Amino acid sequence: MQTLESHKQAEFSTLVSTELRTPLASILGYAEVVLTDPKFSAEGRERYAQIILQEGWRLSHICPSCPKRLQRSGTNSGAGPETQCETCRIDVRVNPDSSVELGFRGNTLSQAVHEIASSVEEPQVTPHIVAQQLLAEGKERTISPVLEPGRYRLRAPRVPGSLPLLADERGAENVSIALGAAGWPQEELPVSTHPKLQLKNERSEETLFVLERTAWADQALTATEETSIQMFRDLFSREALRPNEQLSVGTLTVMFTDLCRSTALYHEIGDAPAFGIVMDHLEIIKGIVAKYDGAFVKAMGDGTLSIFRNPLNALLAAQEAHETITVRGSDNRPLKLKTGIHTGPCIVINQNERLDYFGSTVNIAARLESLSEGNEMVISSQVYADPEVSDWLQTASWNLHHSETTLRGFGEKAFPVLRLSHQAAEA
Repeated sequence: MQTLESHKQAEFSTLVSTELRTPLASILGYAEVVLTDPKFSAEGRERYAQIILQEGWRLSHICPSCPKRLQRSGTNSGAGPETQCETCRIDVRVNPDSSVELGFRGNTLSQAVHEIASSVEEPQVTPHIVAQQLLAEGKERTISPVLEPGRYRLRAPRVPGSLPLLADERGAENVSIALGAAGWPQEELPVSTHPKLQLKNERSEETLFVLERTAWADQALTATEETSIQMFRDLFSREALRPNEQLSVGTLTVMFTDLCRSTALYHEIGDAPAFGIVMDHLEIIKGIVAKYDGAFVKAMGDGTLSIFRNPLNALLAAQEAHETITVRGSDNRPLKLKTGIHTGPCIVINQNERLDYFGSTVNIAARLESLSEGNEMVISSQVYADPEVSDWLQTASWNLHHSETTLRGFGEKAFPVLRLSHQAAEA
Protein backbone atom coordinates (compact mmCIF):
# COMPACT_ATOMS: atom_id res chain seq x y z
CA MET A 1 0.00 0.00 0.00
CA GLN A 2 1.45 3.33 -1.07
CA THR A 3 0.79 6.02 1.51
CA LEU A 4 0.70 9.75 0.87
CA GLU A 5 4.14 10.05 2.48
CA SER A 6 5.74 7.39 0.29
CA HIS A 7 4.06 8.85 -2.82
CA LYS A 8 5.50 12.30 -2.11
CA GLN A 9 8.90 10.77 -1.39
CA ALA A 10 8.89 9.03 -4.76
CA GLU A 11 7.71 12.20 -6.52
CA PHE A 12 10.48 14.23 -4.94
CA SER A 13 13.08 11.58 -5.83
CA THR A 14 12.00 11.62 -9.46
CA LEU A 15 12.19 15.40 -9.59
CA VAL A 16 15.72 15.60 -8.22
CA SER A 17 17.11 12.70 -10.25
CA THR A 18 15.73 13.90 -13.60
CA GLU A 19 16.28 17.65 -13.45
CA LEU A 20 19.80 18.91 -14.12
CA ARG A 21 19.30 21.99 -11.97
CA THR A 22 16.52 21.48 -9.43
CA PRO A 23 15.04 24.90 -8.61
CA LEU A 24 15.22 25.85 -4.94
CA ALA A 25 11.54 26.73 -5.16
CA SER A 26 10.71 23.11 -5.98
CA ILE A 27 12.57 21.80 -2.96
CA LEU A 28 11.05 24.38 -0.62
CA GLY A 29 7.65 23.72 -2.18
CA TYR A 30 7.82 20.04 -1.25
CA ALA A 31 9.01 20.97 2.22
CA GLU A 32 6.03 23.30 2.60
CA VAL A 33 3.64 20.48 1.65
CA VAL A 34 5.08 18.35 4.42
CA LEU A 35 4.86 21.10 7.02
CA THR A 36 1.31 22.17 6.22
CA ASP A 37 -0.52 18.99 5.13
CA PRO A 38 -2.52 17.66 8.11
CA LYS A 39 -2.44 14.14 6.61
CA PHE A 40 1.25 13.86 7.41
CA SER A 41 2.04 12.49 10.83
CA ALA A 42 4.69 14.17 13.02
CA GLU A 43 6.85 11.09 12.52
CA GLY A 44 6.38 11.30 8.76
CA ARG A 45 7.34 14.96 8.71
CA GLU A 46 10.57 14.31 10.54
CA ARG A 47 11.44 11.34 8.34
CA TYR A 48 10.61 13.25 5.17
CA ALA A 49 12.73 16.22 6.25
CA GLN A 50 15.66 13.84 6.60
CA ILE A 51 14.98 12.43 3.16
CA ILE A 52 14.93 15.87 1.54
CA LEU A 53 18.17 17.03 3.09
CA GLN A 54 20.86 15.29 5.04
CA GLU A 55 23.19 18.19 5.49
CA GLY A 56 20.83 21.01 4.52
CA TRP A 57 23.11 22.75 2.15
CA ARG A 58 26.71 22.82 1.07
CA LEU A 59 28.87 25.69 0.07
CA SER A 60 31.13 25.81 -2.96
CA HIS A 61 33.62 28.54 -3.77
CA ILE A 62 33.46 29.98 -7.26
CA CYS A 63 36.51 31.65 -8.78
CA PRO A 64 35.64 35.27 -9.63
CA SER A 65 37.86 35.21 -12.72
CA CYS A 66 36.60 31.97 -14.22
CA PRO A 67 33.49 29.89 -13.55
CA LYS A 68 35.43 27.07 -11.91
CA ARG A 69 34.24 25.57 -8.64
CA LEU A 70 37.12 25.70 -6.17
CA GLN A 71 36.10 23.80 -3.07
CA ARG A 72 33.20 21.91 -1.57
CA SER A 73 32.45 21.30 2.06
CA GLY A 74 29.65 19.95 4.23
CA THR A 75 28.84 23.31 5.80
CA ASN A 76 30.40 26.70 5.84
CA SER A 77 32.31 25.73 8.98
CA GLY A 78 34.79 23.90 6.76
CA ALA A 79 35.27 26.79 4.38
CA GLY A 80 38.30 28.96 4.82
CA PRO A 81 38.26 32.66 3.93
CA GLU A 82 40.76 32.10 1.12
CA THR A 83 41.51 29.37 -1.37
CA GLN A 84 43.31 29.07 -4.69
CA CYS A 85 42.18 28.67 -8.29
CA GLU A 86 44.61 26.32 -10.01
CA THR A 87 43.42 27.44 -13.46
CA CYS A 88 43.96 31.17 -12.92
CA ARG A 89 46.77 30.67 -10.38
CA ILE A 90 45.41 33.30 -8.05
CA ASP A 91 44.36 33.35 -4.42
CA VAL A 92 40.62 33.84 -4.01
CA ARG A 93 38.92 35.38 -1.02
CA VAL A 94 35.36 34.20 -0.58
CA ASN A 95 32.64 36.78 -1.21
CA PRO A 96 29.45 35.05 0.03
CA ASP A 97 27.22 37.60 -1.69
CA SER A 98 28.39 36.62 -5.18
CA SER A 99 30.75 33.64 -5.04
CA VAL A 100 28.96 31.14 -2.83
CA GLU A 101 26.91 28.36 -4.36
CA LEU A 102 24.03 26.68 -2.56
CA GLY A 103 23.75 22.92 -2.97
CA PHE A 104 21.32 20.21 -1.86
CA ARG A 105 21.96 16.51 -1.47
CA GLY A 106 19.35 13.83 -0.84
CA ASN A 107 19.61 11.56 2.17
CA THR A 108 20.92 8.05 1.62
CA LEU A 109 17.56 6.71 2.83
CA SER A 110 16.16 7.71 -0.54
CA GLN A 111 18.02 5.47 -2.96
CA ALA A 112 16.47 7.07 -6.04
CA VAL A 113 18.09 10.43 -5.34
CA HIS A 114 21.44 10.80 -7.04
CA GLU A 115 23.79 13.69 -6.48
CA ILE A 116 24.11 15.77 -9.62
CA ALA A 117 27.06 18.08 -10.02
CA SER A 118 25.57 21.30 -11.29
CA SER A 119 27.52 24.52 -11.28
CA VAL A 120 28.28 27.65 -13.23
CA GLU A 121 31.38 25.86 -14.49
CA GLU A 122 29.27 23.84 -16.95
CA PRO A 123 29.57 24.92 -20.61
CA GLN A 124 25.86 25.55 -21.16
CA VAL A 125 25.76 28.21 -18.44
CA THR A 126 29.20 29.76 -18.90
CA PRO A 127 28.91 33.54 -19.29
CA HIS A 128 29.67 34.73 -22.80
CA ILE A 129 32.13 37.45 -23.69
CA VAL A 130 30.63 40.81 -24.64
CA ALA A 131 33.84 42.73 -25.40
CA GLN A 132 37.62 42.45 -25.12
CA GLN A 133 40.23 45.18 -25.19
CA LEU A 134 44.00 44.70 -25.12
CA LEU A 135 45.81 47.68 -23.62
CA ALA A 136 49.52 48.29 -23.37
CA GLU A 137 51.07 49.54 -20.15
CA GLY A 138 49.75 53.02 -19.27
CA LYS A 139 47.28 53.14 -22.16
CA GLU A 140 43.54 53.79 -22.10
CA ARG A 141 40.61 53.38 -24.49
CA THR A 142 36.86 53.95 -24.43
CA ILE A 143 34.49 51.20 -25.53
CA SER A 144 30.73 51.52 -26.07
CA PRO A 145 29.11 48.10 -25.69
CA VAL A 146 25.36 47.57 -26.00
CA LEU A 147 24.25 45.71 -22.87
CA GLU A 148 21.10 43.91 -21.96
CA PRO A 149 19.82 44.66 -18.44
CA GLY A 150 21.51 42.35 -15.96
CA ARG A 151 24.83 41.54 -14.35
CA TYR A 152 28.25 41.65 -15.99
CA ARG A 153 31.82 41.48 -14.83
CA LEU A 154 35.07 42.98 -16.06
CA ARG A 155 38.10 40.80 -15.55
CA ALA A 156 41.67 40.33 -16.75
CA PRO A 157 43.78 37.15 -16.97
CA ARG A 158 46.25 36.71 -14.11
CA VAL A 159 44.58 39.52 -12.12
CA PRO A 160 42.79 38.44 -8.91
CA GLY A 161 39.06 39.06 -8.73
CA SER A 162 36.85 41.02 -11.09
CA LEU A 163 34.73 44.16 -11.18
CA PRO A 164 30.97 43.43 -11.01
CA LEU A 165 28.74 45.61 -13.19
CA LEU A 166 24.97 45.98 -13.09
CA ALA A 167 23.46 47.20 -16.36
CA ASP A 168 20.26 49.17 -15.97
CA GLU A 169 18.59 52.01 -17.86
CA ARG A 170 19.14 54.29 -14.87
CA GLY A 171 22.84 53.44 -14.51
CA ALA A 172 25.77 55.76 -15.27
CA GLU A 173 26.54 56.42 -18.93
CA ASN A 174 30.14 57.66 -18.66
CA VAL A 175 32.27 55.43 -16.48
CA SER A 176 36.02 55.46 -15.95
CA ILE A 177 37.61 52.20 -14.80
CA ALA A 178 41.27 52.02 -13.85
CA LEU A 179 43.08 48.74 -13.18
CA GLY A 180 46.26 49.16 -11.17
CA ALA A 181 48.56 47.15 -8.94
CA ALA A 182 45.90 47.02 -6.20
CA GLY A 183 43.52 45.13 -8.49
CA TRP A 184 39.84 45.70 -9.11
CA PRO A 185 37.48 47.85 -7.01
CA GLN A 186 35.22 45.73 -4.80
CA GLU A 187 31.87 47.51 -5.10
CA GLU A 188 29.36 46.66 -7.81
CA LEU A 189 29.26 49.42 -10.44
CA PRO A 190 25.87 50.48 -11.88
CA VAL A 191 26.09 51.35 -15.60
CA SER A 192 23.54 52.16 -18.29
CA THR A 193 22.61 49.74 -21.06
CA HIS A 194 24.54 51.95 -23.54
CA PRO A 195 27.58 52.96 -21.46
CA LYS A 196 30.86 54.53 -22.49
CA LEU A 197 33.47 52.61 -20.52
CA GLN A 198 36.85 54.31 -20.32
CA LEU A 199 39.34 51.52 -19.58
CA LYS A 200 42.73 52.50 -18.13
CA ASN A 201 45.64 50.08 -17.77
CA GLU A 202 47.73 51.33 -14.84
CA ARG A 203 49.56 48.04 -14.46
CA SER A 204 53.20 47.57 -15.42
CA GLU A 205 52.40 45.13 -18.22
CA GLU A 206 50.10 44.64 -21.18
CA THR A 207 46.60 43.65 -19.98
CA LEU A 208 43.56 42.17 -21.66
CA PHE A 209 40.24 43.58 -20.36
CA VAL A 210 37.37 41.08 -20.74
CA LEU A 211 33.73 42.10 -20.31
CA GLU A 212 31.44 39.11 -19.69
CA ARG A 213 27.71 38.72 -19.23
CA THR A 214 27.15 36.69 -16.07
CA ALA A 215 23.68 35.55 -17.09
CA TRP A 216 23.77 32.73 -14.57
CA ALA A 217 24.03 35.25 -11.72
CA ASP A 218 20.67 36.81 -12.61
CA GLN A 219 18.98 33.59 -11.49
CA ALA A 220 21.59 32.53 -8.93
CA LEU A 221 20.62 32.26 -5.28
CA THR A 222 23.24 34.17 -3.30
CA ALA A 223 24.04 33.80 0.38
CA THR A 224 22.35 37.14 1.02
CA GLU A 225 19.09 36.01 -0.57
CA GLU A 226 19.14 32.49 0.84
CA THR A 227 19.59 33.58 4.46
CA SER A 228 16.72 36.06 4.08
CA ILE A 229 14.17 33.47 2.89
CA GLN A 230 11.83 32.79 5.81
CA MET A 231 11.21 29.16 4.91
CA PHE A 232 14.92 28.42 4.67
CA ARG A 233 15.44 30.01 8.08
CA ASP A 234 12.62 27.94 9.55
CA LEU A 235 13.83 24.65 8.08
CA PHE A 236 17.61 24.79 7.82
CA SER A 237 19.05 27.68 9.85
CA ARG A 238 20.91 25.29 12.16
CA GLU A 239 22.69 23.72 9.19
CA ALA A 240 23.73 26.95 7.51
CA LEU A 241 26.65 27.87 9.76
CA ARG A 242 28.66 26.35 12.53
CA PRO A 243 27.66 27.84 15.93
CA ASN A 244 29.19 31.29 16.44
CA GLU A 245 30.69 31.22 12.92
CA GLN A 246 30.19 34.60 11.25
CA LEU A 247 29.69 35.23 7.55
CA SER A 248 29.38 38.49 5.63
CA VAL A 249 26.27 38.29 3.44
CA GLY A 250 26.46 41.58 1.57
CA THR A 251 23.77 44.24 1.49
CA LEU A 252 20.44 43.75 3.24
CA THR A 253 17.71 46.09 4.47
CA VAL A 254 17.17 45.88 8.22
CA MET A 255 13.91 46.87 9.92
CA PHE A 256 13.36 47.33 13.65
CA THR A 257 9.89 47.86 15.10
CA ASP A 258 8.70 48.59 18.62
CA LEU A 259 5.20 48.83 20.11
CA CYS A 260 4.70 52.14 21.88
CA ARG A 261 3.52 52.23 25.51
CA SER A 262 3.56 48.46 25.92
CA THR A 263 4.89 48.81 29.48
CA ALA A 264 2.00 51.11 30.38
CA LEU A 265 -0.45 48.57 28.95
CA TYR A 266 0.59 45.98 31.56
CA HIS A 267 -0.16 48.50 34.30
CA GLU A 268 -3.44 49.74 32.80
CA ILE A 269 -5.18 46.51 31.77
CA GLY A 270 -3.23 43.78 33.59
CA ASP A 271 -0.52 41.33 32.61
CA ALA A 272 -2.58 38.72 30.76
CA PRO A 273 -4.55 41.08 28.46
CA ALA A 274 -1.45 43.21 27.77
CA PHE A 275 0.62 40.12 26.98
CA GLY A 276 -2.09 39.00 24.58
CA ILE A 277 -1.95 42.35 22.74
CA VAL A 278 1.85 42.18 22.49
CA MET A 279 1.77 38.61 21.15
CA ASP A 280 -0.97 39.51 18.69
CA HIS A 281 1.15 42.40 17.44
CA LEU A 282 4.14 40.08 16.96
CA GLU A 283 2.07 37.67 14.86
CA ILE A 284 0.86 40.60 12.74
CA ILE A 285 4.47 41.68 12.10
CA LYS A 286 5.53 38.13 11.21
CA GLY A 287 2.73 37.73 8.70
CA ILE A 288 3.30 41.09 7.03
CA VAL A 289 7.07 40.59 6.80
CA ALA A 290 6.54 37.24 5.08
CA LYS A 291 3.99 38.82 2.72
CA TYR A 292 6.60 41.27 1.46
CA ASP A 293 9.32 38.66 0.92
CA GLY A 294 11.18 39.42 4.13
CA ALA A 295 12.38 37.27 7.00
CA PHE A 296 11.36 37.71 10.63
CA VAL A 297 14.60 37.26 12.58
CA LYS A 298 13.54 37.62 16.21
CA ALA A 299 11.33 39.30 18.78
CA MET A 300 12.90 41.27 21.62
CA GLY A 301 10.16 41.85 24.16
CA ASP A 302 7.69 43.99 22.24
CA GLY A 303 10.26 44.84 19.54
CA THR A 304 11.15 42.96 16.35
CA LEU A 305 14.03 42.59 13.93
CA SER A 306 13.37 41.67 10.30
CA ILE A 307 15.48 41.71 7.14
CA PHE A 308 14.64 42.25 3.48
CA ARG A 309 16.52 41.88 0.21
CA ASN A 310 14.73 44.90 -1.24
CA PRO A 311 14.46 48.31 0.53
CA LEU A 312 11.04 49.08 -0.97
CA ASN A 313 9.61 45.83 0.39
CA ALA A 314 10.73 46.88 3.87
CA LEU A 315 8.84 50.17 3.56
CA LEU A 316 5.73 48.48 2.17
CA ALA A 317 5.79 46.02 5.07
CA ALA A 318 6.28 48.83 7.58
CA GLN A 319 3.40 50.80 6.08
CA GLU A 320 0.99 47.88 6.33
CA ALA A 321 2.18 47.08 9.84
CA HIS A 322 1.54 50.67 10.96
CA GLU A 323 -1.94 50.67 9.45
CA THR A 324 -2.87 47.26 10.88
CA ILE A 325 -1.58 47.96 14.39
CA THR A 326 -3.36 51.33 14.48
CA VAL A 327 -6.68 49.72 13.53
CA ARG A 328 -6.26 47.16 16.33
CA GLY A 329 -6.14 49.95 18.89
CA SER A 330 -9.06 51.93 20.32
CA ASP A 331 -9.88 55.54 21.09
CA ASN A 332 -9.15 54.98 24.78
CA ARG A 333 -6.09 52.86 24.21
CA PRO A 334 -4.46 53.63 20.82
CA LEU A 335 -1.66 51.40 19.58
CA LYS A 336 1.27 52.96 17.79
CA LEU A 337 4.30 51.45 16.10
CA LYS A 338 7.83 52.83 15.89
CA THR A 339 9.99 51.78 12.95
CA GLY A 340 13.63 52.25 11.89
CA ILE A 341 14.97 51.07 8.52
CA HIS A 342 18.54 51.06 7.18
CA THR A 343 20.28 49.22 4.36
CA GLY A 344 23.90 48.10 4.12
CA PRO A 345 26.32 45.19 4.59
CA CYS A 346 25.52 42.69 7.35
CA ILE A 347 27.14 39.83 9.19
CA VAL A 348 25.13 36.68 9.84
CA ILE A 349 25.94 34.30 12.70
CA ASN A 350 24.41 31.05 13.95
CA GLN A 351 23.52 31.86 17.53
CA ASN A 352 21.22 29.76 19.71
CA GLU A 353 20.35 27.57 16.69
CA ARG A 354 19.10 30.62 14.78
CA LEU A 355 20.58 32.84 12.07
CA ASP A 356 21.01 36.30 13.58
CA TYR A 357 22.41 39.52 12.14
CA PHE A 358 25.03 41.91 13.47
CA GLY A 359 27.17 44.85 12.37
CA SER A 360 26.90 48.60 11.95
CA THR A 361 23.91 48.34 9.60
CA VAL A 362 21.91 46.55 12.29
CA ASN A 363 23.03 48.99 14.99
CA ILE A 364 22.08 52.02 12.89
CA ALA A 365 18.62 50.58 12.13
CA ALA A 366 18.07 50.03 15.87
CA ARG A 367 19.10 53.62 16.65
CA LEU A 368 16.76 54.95 13.95
CA GLU A 369 13.84 53.07 15.49
CA SER A 370 14.58 54.69 18.86
CA LEU A 371 14.22 58.12 17.19
CA SER A 372 10.66 57.38 16.11
CA GLU A 373 7.91 58.91 18.23
CA GLY A 374 5.15 56.52 17.19
CA ASN A 375 3.23 56.27 13.93
CA GLU A 376 6.54 57.16 12.30
CA MET A 377 9.10 55.48 10.11
CA VAL A 378 12.66 56.79 10.37
CA ILE A 379 14.77 55.72 7.41
CA SER A 380 18.39 56.36 6.49
CA SER A 381 19.62 58.27 3.45
CA GLN A 382 20.79 54.94 1.97
CA VAL A 383 17.21 53.67 1.96
CA TYR A 384 15.88 56.93 0.53
CA ALA A 385 18.52 56.81 -2.24
CA ASP A 386 17.11 53.56 -3.60
CA PRO A 387 15.37 54.44 -6.92
CA GLU A 388 12.30 52.32 -6.18
CA VAL A 389 11.92 53.90 -2.74
CA SER A 390 12.27 57.43 -4.14
CA ASP A 391 9.61 56.75 -6.78
CA TRP A 392 7.24 55.21 -4.23
CA LEU A 393 7.54 58.12 -1.82
CA GLN A 394 6.32 60.51 -4.52
CA THR A 395 2.82 59.05 -4.26
CA ALA A 396 2.80 57.45 -0.80
CA SER A 397 0.51 58.86 1.90
CA TRP A 398 3.34 59.92 4.20
CA ASN A 399 4.65 63.34 5.14
CA LEU A 400 8.41 63.58 4.69
CA HIS A 401 10.76 65.44 7.05
CA HIS A 402 14.48 65.57 6.22
CA SER A 403 16.92 66.19 9.05
CA GLU A 404 20.33 65.30 10.44
CA THR A 405 21.04 63.72 13.80
CA THR A 406 23.73 61.97 15.79
CA LEU A 407 23.28 58.36 16.83
CA ARG A 408 24.26 56.89 20.18
CA GLY A 409 27.47 54.92 19.86
CA PHE A 410 28.58 56.65 16.64
CA GLY A 411 30.28 59.71 18.14
CA GLU A 412 29.61 63.15 16.69
CA LYS A 413 29.01 61.95 13.14
CA ALA A 414 25.88 63.52 11.61
CA PHE A 415 23.49 61.08 9.96
CA PRO A 416 20.97 62.38 7.41
CA VAL A 417 17.62 60.75 8.11
CA LEU A 418 14.10 60.96 6.75
CA ARG A 419 11.06 60.87 9.05
CA LEU A 420 7.89 59.50 7.51
CA SER A 421 4.79 60.44 9.48
CA HIS A 422 1.40 59.26 8.31
CA GLN A 423 -0.81 62.05 6.99
CA ALA A 424 -3.87 60.68 8.77
CA ALA A 425 -2.01 60.68 12.09
CA GLU A 426 -0.89 64.30 11.71
CA ALA A 427 -4.35 65.41 10.71
